Amino acid sequence: MLCLCTNADNANNKENVPCGSNETDIGADIESGRQKEEREMVQSFMMDRHMEVIAVVEGVDSATGGNVQSRHSYVFDEIQWNRTFVPCVYEDVEQGIPVIDFSVFHKLQPVYNDSAFPGVVASMI
Repeated sequence: MLCLCTNADNANNKENVPCGSNETDIGADIESGRQKEEREMVQSFMMDRHMEVIAVVEGVDSATGGNVQSRHSYVFDEIQWNRTFVPCVYEDVEQGIPVIDFSVFHKLQPVYNDSAFPGVVASMI
């Protein structure tokens, strides 16, 4: 399970670092009372029914033309609430092609309730 926190010594930079004993969780104060109540209802529903989320990603390998598929199952304890993935796909301005930064592929960042659509982050492309 992965979550990101703000390093307490580097609070002004909001540097994303893996959670550990010396970091402070920045996701604790990002939701309103109503959002917290709704999240808790969804969490209770999922726990009571032992639900899991199954994510399936499919694609085509452009070099071989072969199909590629990946599946992963997430149980309740593995879900990070009020988080979204750090953008990892950017456009190479010189070549005009998308580039994937795999160094941040699994990293998460908080979604603040003052964003345009809380819980939703706009695409970078």
